[in-house]
Amino acid sequence: MDEQIINEEQITAKKYLSISEMAKDLGVSVEVLRKWERDFPRVIHPLRTSGGNRLYDAKQQEKVAMVHRLLHTHGMTIQGAKRVLSNRGNEEETRQEVIQKLLSVKTRLLNIVQELDNLK
Repeated sequence: MDEQIINEEQITAKKYLSISEMAKDLGVSVEVLRKWERDFPRVIHPLRTSGGNRLYDAKQQEKVAMVHRLLHTHGMTIQGAKRVLSNRGNEEETRQEVIQKLLSVKTRLLNIVQELDNLK
């Protein structure tokens, strides 16, 4: 997996949370966040500083919060949460396919309208 390394200017330009800040916000330990990172490698992959410190941007904060909700609020197991998150990914792929098909149909319809206008 490619880990993105960010520099100090990027940290001050955007809102990033350290692993300890993220853990505190969720009420879990940093060890739990590290475990989730191992358990959900396709979902949770925080940015890293040049020193190797984990930083969570808004997108990663949202994903970690979703894992927290599935495990703690909904009482799911790790495997159950993985299934839910996997299905969400499949739903997003399906949604994108439908959008592409609709855009293709729209383009064809606009071409037909233009051809009809040219016949007048």
